[in-house]
Amino acid sequence: MKVSTKVMFAIAAILGLSAGVGLFLVQQSDAGTVNENASVCFDSDGIAGRIAGFVTVQGCYSSSCTRVPERSFEVNVDEPNKEIRVSARFVLESTDAMICTMDCGGAGQVWFDMDGYEPRVYDVYVSGTLKGELDLSDSSQQACF
Repeated sequence: MKVSTKVMFAIAAILGLSAGVGLFLVQQSDAGTVNENASVCFDSDGIAGRIAGFVTVQGCYSSSCTRVPERSFEVNVDEPNKEIRVSARFVLESTDAMICTMDCGGAGQVWFDMDGYEPRVYDVYVSGTLKGELDLSDSSQQACF
């Protein structure tokens, strides 16, 4: 029987403590699960017209229990409308691991570096939803949405 969503339970005993047992939930994906719910972080290094950052998907996916056969993203700067639009598509598959690490790094990140934008305030849309403003008129700016 195939279960569409698996939740792996890992029991960790803490040495030296008689009652030191914890229960942790780690999300594990079935084959071909598509996650398009993106998160993005920006880092402007103070050079006019240059910005770097990374895109990932939301959720905690164990690196020992998740394989990512496909990662794609787009970061588009719409100068006339003063918008930055971010979208991502990560295909996540479960590994055959019996125990999952609790690191939440299984989906990974995709880094980007872009230039050519005007230093100003932009509305940031992530996966089609307005998440806030990014002020790139300053010499340096860090923000995550």
